Amino acid sequence: MTSSPAKSPSTLRSVSNSSRGYLVRASSDDRRGESIQSLRQSSGRPRTRTLEDRSKRDTSPTSLLQIGRQRVGSVHSAGSSGYGAIEDMVTSIGHPSTISQPTSAPISPVKPTNSGRNRLVKTAPREAPPLQSETPPPEPARRPVLAANARRILQLMRSSCGRMEGMLAFRRGENDPWSLAYCSINDEAGSLVYERKSEFSFRTLMPDLRGCRVKMSFDDEARMPFLDVRPHNSNMEVHLRPHSDDEFESWFAALLCWHPMRPKGIKNKMAKPQLTPLSDRRLTDNRRHSEVSLLKEAPIIKVGKMIFWDTNISYSNAGTPRSGRPQSTKIQSIGSRRWRRVSCTLRENGELKLYSDTDVTLVSVIQLCQLSRCAVQRLDPSVLDNDFCIAIYPQYSSKTTETSSPQPIFLSLESRVLYEVWLVLLRAFTVPQLYGPPKFFNTEDMNSSQGSRSSLPGTASEAFRMERSLSFRIIESKMLAPLSPRMDTFSNHDSFPMDQHGGYYAEIFLDGETRARTLTKTESTNPFWAEEFDFLDLPAALTVASVSLKKRPPSPPQNERSSRKHGTTRGWDPADWTNGVGGQTGVSLDETVGKFDIYLDELDTSKEVEKWWPLLDPYGRTVGDMLVRVRVEECVILMARDYQPMSELLHRFSNSLTNQVAQMIPGELKRLSECLLNIFQVSGQASEWIMALIEEEIDGTIKETPANRMRFSKRAGSNESHESKNSIVERELLLRDLGKSATLEANLLFRGNTLLTKAVDFHMKRLGKEYLEETLGDKIKEISEKDPDCEVDPNRIAPGQDMERNWQKLMRLTEQCWNCISASAARCPPELRLIFRHIRACAEDRYGDFLRTVQYSSVSGFLFLRFFCPAVLNPKLFGLLKDHPKPAGRRTLTLIAKSLQGLANLSTFGTKEHWMEPMNAFLSTHRQPFKDFIDGVCSIPTSSSTPLVTIQPGYSTPLAILQRLPPASREGFPSLPYLIDHARNFAALVDLWLECSKKAEVEHIDGDLLKFHQLCLALKQRTTDCLEHAERAERPEEHDETRWVELIEQLEAASINSHR
Repeated sequence: MTSSPAKSPSTLRSVSNSSRGYLVRASSDDRRGESIQSLRQSSGRPRTRTLEDRSKRDTSPTSLLQIGRQRVGSVHSAGSSGYGAIEDMVTSIGHPSTISQPTSAPISPVKPTNSGRNRLVKTAPREAPPLQSETPPPEPARRPVLAANARRILQLMRSSCGRMEGMLAFRRGENDPWSLAYCSINDEAGSLVYERKSEFSFRTLMPDLRGCRVKMSFDDEARMPFLDVRPHNSNMEVHLRPHSDDEFESWFAALLCWHPMRPKGIKNKMAKPQLTPLSDRRLTDNRRHSEVSLLKEAPIIKVGKMIFWDTNISYSNAGTPRSGRPQSTKIQSIGSRRWRRVSCTLRENGELKLYSDTDVTLVSVIQLCQLSRCAVQRLDPSVLDNDFCIAIYPQYSSKTTETSSPQPIFLSLESRVLYEVWLVLLRAFTVPQLYGPPKFFNTEDMNSSQGSRSSLPGTASEAFRMERSLSFRIIESKMLAPLSPRMDTFSNHDSFPMDQHGGYYAEIFLDGETRARTLTKTESTNPFWAEEFDFLDLPAALTVASVSLKKRPPSPPQNERSSRKHGTTRGWDPADWTNGVGGQTGVSLDETVGKFDIYLDELDTSKEVEKWWPLLDPYGRTVGDMLVRVRVEECVILMARDYQPMSELLHRFSNSLTNQVAQMIPGELKRLSECLLNIFQVSGQASEWIMALIEEEIDGTIKETPANRMRFSKRAGSNESHESKNSIVERELLLRDLGKSATLEANLLFRGNTLLTKAVDFHMKRLGKEYLEETLGDKIKEISEKDPDCEVDPNRIAPGQDMERNWQKLMRLTEQCWNCISASAARCPPELRLIFRHIRACAEDRYGDFLRTVQYSSVSGFLFLRFFCPAVLNPKLFGLLKDHPKPAGRRTLTLIAKSLQGLANLSTFGTKEHWMEPMNAFLSTHRQPFKDFIDGVCSIPTSSSTPLVTIQPGYSTPLAILQRLPPASREGFPSLPYLIDHARNFAALVDLWLECSKKAEVEHIDGDLLKFHQLCLALKQRTTDCLEHAERAERPEEHDETRWVELIEQLEAASINSHR
């Protein structure tokens, strides 16, 4: 063993045989064994040990390796340490504070015993990883790393402070081609941007470098090293390839400067660290901590049955061993990913365990207390063809972790109530993210204040949170003509039967995971979808959204039957798989035609962007375009107590404030009604608010000014009337004139778009969703599947069809739909029945003397014309069907809806649609049953004069947990039922009013409307102040040198520990 030459520079060596990260040692020109600690003027560490050089590797050319026995830290050759000095391999640079020790694995697998069953053994409490799965992670690939000088790297970090620019070759993943552009690090935003030759503006390559993981890797094809950079808590990856040794070291040092920085939140602000909402109570202070108490597990607070989407079963031609780990190729069979019934237990310490129902083996363990609140999200029903799915994304951890992102967990529930209960419980144990000034309040201080604003510290009152949401509308796609017939092997649809056509569908990926999927369209190569998707509570780390266009094969595989036998719900349907790009692991039979990326930081918030996005294939060639509308919203939300004055003002229903607001912004009735209804739904007074709107609209209080308002009803002459009692003759003349137009006015009641009609529409869809599915769901699906042709219009009927036969089919189907509705009066939700009863009473009181049928038409104007008939006419919009019916079935449903509408109007078909006159027989015979149905809906017991707020028994557990949460953790907590964010709707209402009031004249407003306007201005100003005072995201500075030195030391320590 010989030492290095005297003139050799000290080098930084990294040797790796596991996934710990960089393993570093250092040497000095003057003293052997001098460590980086000398840079901090501390005592040197003991002399380093020797290490045998590693053997040749297949991943690197032999010319790049230097072979021999040498002292660690010495230079074996006097040559320059450039690309030719690549010797050892490394996996990744992680967060130094969480570098795993040799005795602990980042993800602890659940290993089966010899009996094939997991034995549950109690162990001493310890810090557990966020996720434990039954399958250990695959071994990381070995890659060579560039030998560099430790002192030089530190000097470069000092001089650059995280700033760097120059020409770079980059790519976004191993499958993407390399691109060349001028790149630079934007130190203000902490982002990596690039500028192409043909462009004059920078585009974002990586939005946030803070906390990024950096590793040196080797490109086998190009025989060149590159830098692999991955953001914190994200599946995104960017490969950078500088063109010289000096640039390589400079970029490496600049990126290392950003590594110790805490990742930023939304709007370039820093999220403040919070305590775990619920602590582990397994020990008590007044009890001796014996060994038995240490091994005691936390109490179980919830047990339930779920269905778990399994993604950990691998496939190989030789068969998969029972106890083996997944193959490195990750090849999946068609039926490998399937639903599994599991039992889950949730403990007080936030530990969620999943056990298989078949053999009671432990499937997975999730430590919820280590996850951010955004890690538990609602999964769109289109992904797994299930309406009630919860997704847990362990990569969104509240703490910086060095582990690779585990696979997400998908859980399916049987009903909406169970879905809401478990979503609230799982989120209760996660860590919320709040923002505030640099010297932020202590969470314990805020919790002890119990939400009292006067007792809060000064900085606690400046706390707020930010929520990011994303909405997509996938409209259509147009494909370009293929350059070669081989590129479009499925374009000739005429050679296949209609049911075996290949089709196109689009997928939305967020952070590499499948979040939504359109229906498969088989009509043409230019599919049209017009489907909308909304994503709420997105993490701040999410910066890229991708949309892929995929093609389904024209015929199912031969093992379709076996796939269904093994539990695949939709056989070979592509909705059950992805192509391995992201989301669930596995290989799809579907071909990825093209994709495009949308960088959220480049979009203007709260503004819709609709354009044709070019679809690029894996080689970067344009294969078509897709018309997509996207909208990003970043809402700043104050603490719930800040909106209390506005809540008190809005809940004064006698002041007609909400109607006054609606009159000022008539173009935003839909958004306004949804915000207000959500606010009153959480307070339990949605029905009272709607009833107040009914009285105002029927009595005409919103149609005239307060000075000229007159109420014409049986109450005329009462204290509420503005009539003079001495003007008897004048009153009789007015009543006589009113009688002439009363019939017309009553027939047009609730036909227009007002705040009331929009609110009741939204309320009926929310409360009556299950009721509608139970009443008409099966019949609508039957009609859609049979696709009957019931055309009775002489101008549209096809030649050779029997008109009489079509009439018989139409009458029979209409009769069946009516029978389903007439038998459902008792199943109508009680809250809706109370509202319908109030509508009927007010309308009869107002128009009963002029139109006797108003007691039925007023109710049917909502229940039929705005609920049943639209649901029959457009079943996809109301969730009764996943896609629009075929043309014949669509026309049949249109005729049925037209007939039911005539029944609801108590009218008959005449000269306007004389070809529908045969339906008059049905309308005449069913008029009395229709009235009986309306009477049954409105005949709710008088004792229920107050709105019925039914609390499901399953809500007791999450409501009890909510009471135990500290006030800081209750912020943004979804309410039950319907998972409504109360404070967020107040913030949205403020933004909506101030946005629209700029166009309206607000100088002449007074009363409560003026108070409302002043409150909105004050809340907006407070939001702006809180945002300005919030701590900005960190960026490398000269005073960060201590952290940089610690980074090198920890890398060095990891290297020493790995070779002891």
